[in-house]
Amino acid sequence: MMRALKYVLFYSVLIGVWALLAKMKIWPPYLFPTPWGVGEAMWAGFLDHSFWIAIAVSMKRMVLGYALSVVLGMFLGLGLASNKFLEETLGGLLVRWSIQYSAVPRLLIRCGEVCR
Repeated sequence: MMRALKYVLFYSVLIGVWALLAKMKIWPPYLFPTPWGVGEAMWAGFLDHSFWIAIAVSMKRMVLGYALSVVLGMFLGLGLASNKFLEETLGGLLVRWSIQYSAVPRLLIRCGEVCR
């Protein structure tokens, strides 16, 4: 019983802070909507089935991207592990490149917030 009360209290405070911040309009509504605005949009999306379609499209893209990355990663890994020349030439390049470009998703998200 006490555990359930903690959950209810935590999420009530969380939604309350969310609603307060949304009412203060620190950020534009398209970046930080109200909780009831999100609820209305979700309800409308499920009623007209547009959310189910969007979820299916997103899952398809995710599975295709993951499958492509697994296949390319396997070929690159097997090639680098089995060929000394490739390991010496491409190995260091791939390690540096993967470290350097791991920040790209964060930059794209930040640019999406700032560039509007």
